[in-house]
Amino acid sequence: GAVNTSGRITNLLAVVDDRLRAAVKPQVGASSSPLGVIAAPAAVLCGIFGATLLGAISYRRSARRIARTLEATAAPQPSVPEPSTGPGSPGGLAGPMRAPRATDFLTKGEIMYLFVVPGIGAASLAAVLGAFTRWTLQVDNVEDAVRQLKWLPG
Repeated sequence: GAVNTSGRITNLLAVVDDRLRAAVKPQVGASSSPLGVIAAPAAVLCGIFGATLLGAISYRRSARRIARTLEATAAPQPSVPEPSTGPGSPGGLAGPMRAPRATDFLTKGEIMYLFVVPGIGAASLAAVLGAFTRWTLQVDNVEDAVRQLKWLPG
């Protein structure tokens, strides 16, 4: 039960700790920085995180701008209904308002940018994490990764 789970977690953490120590430890005879192995993935992840934050800020600003525009256009204008011009005619009443569409506020390019850029960011993050996992587990294919992951917990 609990001891077995605790042992698995301890084993997993020990393996990860050993691999990370080996990555950060200076290589004998290497002229490069000891952090060079993890600097590029860390920079990529920080860049993706920063881009995500900037996208969230931009989205909030656009959402506020759209909300203000909708409030201004949806506010009922006081109007005096005109007398009917014929039987069954509603008089000066306006027809039903249609729901706003995305193209009312954004161009097609902006809509594409809104969905494509986060998708590219997510794909990049998945690729970096996959490469990091492959490097950490020292595997070359999916079967080796599955075998390694089954072995790590015990």
